[in-house]
Amino acid sequence: MNYNELNQWREFANDPETPAKLRTIIYDFFIPYKISFIKCSINFDAISDPFRYIMYQDEPLFSKTLKCFQEDPSLKAMGYPDWFYSAFPDVAMWAIKGAGLSIIKQSFKNLSEDELIYNNSLRNEHLKFIVDLYISRTGNKLEVGIDNQSESFFDSHCVT
Repeated sequence: MNYNELNQWREFANDPETPAKLRTIIYDFFIPYKISFIKCSINFDAISDPFRYIMYQDEPLFSKTLKCFQEDPSLKAMGYPDWFYSAFPDVAMWAIKGAGLSIIKQSFKNLSEDELIYNNSLRNEHLKFIVDLYISRTGNKLEVGIDNQSESFFDSHCVT
C-alpha cells in the first residue's frame, strides 16, 4: 500500500487553506477508504472543466467509470456530489445503474427527504452506507483506491 498518498491527504487536510467541509470529507471518506490522492485529484480536475476533461480523458489514471458519466451526463443522479463521483465512480455507477439500485432503494425507503438529503446531496452517513454496501456486496476493490491497479468494474460501454 502506498502510505505516501494517505499522507498527502493528511497534509492537504491540515493546510489552513483547506475548507472545513473538504477536511471532513478527507477524514471521513478519502483516508478510511484509502482513496488515491493522485487518481482522485485527476478525476476531480477533469470533471471540473470541459477542457481539462479533454486533456485527461485518455490519462491512464483517469477513471474509466467516471469517463462514462462524463460522456453521458444522463447517467448521473441527483444527490451525489462531484467529489463522490471523483473518488467513488464505481460505487456511484453500481448505486445508480447497477445491481445496487434496488438494494439502496429498499434500504432508504423509510427515510424522509430531510433524513436523506442535506444541501442537495445525500448525507455523508448515507454515502458511507452506500460505499460499505458496495464493498460488501460486490467484493470489488474501489476503482480509485490506492490498492487498485485494475480497470473499471464496468466495461467500456458503461454497462453494469
